[in-house]
Amino acid sequence: MTALTLLVALLTGRVELAVAGVYSMPGDRFDNGQIACQGMTGEEIRMGFAHRSKPCGTPALICGRRCALGWAVDVGPFGALTKKGWRVRRRLRAGERYRGSLDLRPDLARAVGVRGVEMVTVIWLGKEESK
Repeated sequence: MTALTLLVALLTGRVELAVAGVYSMPGDRFDNGQIACQGMTGEEIRMGFAHRSKPCGTPALICGRRCALGWAVDVGPFGALTKKGWRVRRRLRAGERYRGSLDLRPDLARAVGVRGVEMVTVIWLGKEESK
């Protein structure tokens, strides 16, 4: 990425600090093995992430210890900290908060160096149109 690209991203508000986790790992009891977005390529799915509001196919440069290109392929994360511990919530109740704003698929998490729940920088690329 060039310095000019980064500057434009910063000036247009297309850079976000986000808490990211990893999903779809073997043994993930909350993963049903499917993604919400249809028509995605194998590479997009492999290097995909879940976001609660970005349209399917939205590209982003995700930077943790390293940077990699990823695509919105699913909706989430819905892991919420409740009074009784972690639960899956589509809507938060009073006093609850989501664990993060991105869930990375395993290959994307490995590519950017995320091993658990960590802060990443997200640079939203291209137009945000649904596939």
